[in-house]
Amino acid sequence: MSLAQTQEQWLQKAQAAEKASDLENAALAYCELAKIDTRTYGGRCQAYSNELNKAIDNDGKRMRTGKEAFANKDFDGAKQAFRAVKTSGFKKEAEDYLNNKIPQAEAALQKEQQQQQQAASATKNAETLQKARDALKAGEYATARSLAQSATGPDAQSLLTQIAQAEKGAQAQSAYDNAVRSGDSLLAQGKNAEAVNQYRQAAALKGSTPDDLRRKIDEAENRAKAAQSGSVNGQILDSSRQPLAARRGVLQRSTGC
Repeated sequence: MSLAQTQEQWLQKAQAAEKASDLENAALAYCELAKIDTRTYGGRCQAYSNELNKAIDNDGKRMRTGKEAFANKDFDGAKQAFRAVKTSGFKKEAEDYLNNKIPQAEAALQKEQQQQQQAASATKNAETLQKARDALKAGEYATARSLAQSATGPDAQSLLTQIAQAEKGAQAQSAYDNAVRSGDSLLAQGKNAEAVNQYRQAAALKGSTPDDLRRKIDEAENRAKAAQSGSVNGQILDSSRQPLAARRGVLQRSTGC
């Protein structure tokens, strides 16, 4: 190949590189031309070499900026810096960050954030359930139910069942207590038969007859029987108000004048 042909080829490469804003190839081509014709192409060789050195220096700064942003998990900033890199000495590393390291780090960060959110949600849910249990223990059923309904998971459903059972039991106990108090009031008024009926209603609500309620029923029944027979048990006194020998007296209504 003649020198003229070689010169023509390098000139075509230089012009194509200029058109594509390819500093590296433009500097290379013009510096090769400068070896052939220093007077004509030496200035362009020097100019493009200076621009190339400046671009390399700037790309070095961009790489440092991108790596710092990457380390701080500022992935958008890192992408912006690496995308601005143009020179071949840094291009491959910049593309590795853009195509591999940043996507992997973004995925890892997203997974970490999801795990943190799940942990925070689980902690909040556990705290809500504990507040619901405390309210249940205190007999605050409406509050307990509201808290349990705002929680999630099988523990929340189990707690709602416990609340319903406890509330039902409390209502039954309240009805039982009211029935017993009503029986006590009737007994105090001497309404013995009515008291027996009220006590038995209380026992039906309970599903059994506790010992204390059994005693109340026995007492009310005894009083009712005594009232029906008109008998009185006690001591009989003589005229000096001294007890006679053990005797049992039965009072009967007198029909005479």
